[in-house]
Amino acid sequence: MTDESRATFTLRASRELLDRLKAAADEHSHSMNAEIIQRLEWTLDDYRFQLHGPLGFEPAYPGDAFEAISRVETELEQMKNDFEEFNKPDYRTDMSPREKAGISGWIKARISHLEKKRDFLKKSIVEERINALIEQSNAEWDKKYPEGHEPPTPYDVAVAEYDRLHGTKKED
Repeated sequence: MTDESRATFTLRASRELLDRLKAAADEHSHSMNAEIIQRLEWTLDDYRFQLHGPLGFEPAYPGDAFEAISRVETELEQMKNDFEEFNKPDYRTDMSPREKAGISGWIKARISHLEKKRDFLKKSIVEERINALIEQSNAEWDKKYPEGHEPPTPYDVAVAEYDRLHGTKKED
């Protein structure tokens, strides 16, 4: 990257966040600058999603989760293949062990990120389906028991079932 294509800016952050970034950079064997850039690129690359919670992303519109899971799983498979290839002893012998460790750490971090994102998207689909079922159930309940009409108590249900099974009508 040339000096003309670079920009410098000051970032103010809490000491705790800086410590976490430093630990992540050390774990991936690269600089804090590289760690910050990598994380920003991941966020910006996921242009169809908005940040949601500490782990992942929520689909920008309903129905997009299935497409997103497919994209994530495709990238995840590719990253796992790249990781396997990259860690072969004869791959890129021109790189220093530190450089290889940095790239290997980056790939592992990306794989972890993609797995968390995939799991979050799958969970969001399940939650969306559960919420739809609850809404459907509530609509059926409201239709069956309109305002002012009380639903039967569990006792009433048990008595009605007893009568149905025994062909009797129990007096109150």
